Amino acid sequence: MIPSWFLMTLGAIFCWSVWALLLKLAVERAPWINVTVLSIMVEAAMIAVLWANSPAPDEPNQKGWFLPAFVSGLCGISGLMFFNRALKSGPLMMVNAITAVYPVLTCLLSWALLSETMTVRQGVAVVFALVAVLLSA
Repeated sequence: MIPSWFLMTLGAIFCWSVWALLLKLAVERAPWINVTVLSIMVEAAMIAVLWANSPAPDEPNQKGWFLPAFVSGLCGISGLMFFNRALKSGPLMMVNAITAVYPVLTCLLSWALLSETMTVRQGVAVVFALVAVLLSA
């Protein structure tokens, strides 16, 4: 049986692949800021629909959730702006391949800051991912 998290991961990969391709097409035809603002508006509308059709959310069960969630949003929007600006002048294949290094950094940060464990096999995979991105640059 394939775990549901793995299927959701494949869905994310598919959506992000199409997302990157369509962003490149958009920033070639419009200023990057217009593309970014429209993307955020669509995301906000989608979140509103999902939230309106969801059961009442549970109260957060721990203190200290707001600041990480807020900064996460700032980082996500900032990343989108950098990505859109990079797409404006760079080739999609290279911009996408180079920005694909972010999960490697996330793995290292989660190991260093959250004390998450990494097996030798996972560590080797992280190194290979980093090497692959560097070779594509």
